[in-house]
Amino acid sequence: YLNGHHDVTAGVLAGSTDLLAKARLHLIDTGSVLDPFPAFLLRRGLKTLTLRVERSSRNALALARFLEGHPNVSRVVYAGLESYPQHDLAVRELADSGGLLAFELAGGREAGERVFDSLELCSRASSLGGIDTVLLHPASTSHRQFSPEQLERAGISPGLLRVSVGCEDADDIVADFEQALGRG
Repeated sequence: YLNGHHDVTAGVLAGSTDLLAKARLHLIDTGSVLDPFPAFLLRRGLKTLTLRVERSSRNALALARFLEGHPNVSRVVYAGLESYPQHDLAVRELADSGGLLAFELAGGREAGERVFDSLELCSRASSLGGIDTVLLHPASTSHRQFSPEQLERAGISPGLLRVSVGCEDADDIVADFEQALGRG
């Protein structure tokens, strides 16, 4: 999210003064310093962070509401939905619910792979927080080496899809998921 264009790996370290002092020493010892060009890209991206987060949050809520009403979707995990178990807490503590959501398909792994392959606007990727909407099917990508038992222990159902919603037009994002999911 800090950079917003899926092309920089960086982050922010936050914590107590003692923890940060220890981390600083470790970073000095390991040489963990951002290269000048990624630092420039990061600084450039920070200028639009608020706008991008607001837009992706609004788009994610629109997509989550659509998915929640779709017959092929068994569950949507997004703090902006009233059905989310800690929605009241999220509303009190967060300005927005962010651009990340997950949902489970009723048809399991086969359905997850089919939707994953059918999207046209949204790309397959694991990079999060960029201006483009990207999708990950953990069971066939990031966690493909896990056995069914390991996936279950990790809380990853075979039909789970994770979405990092970007800044495209919300209607276009929803339409892409609608055509990929089919009518039910």
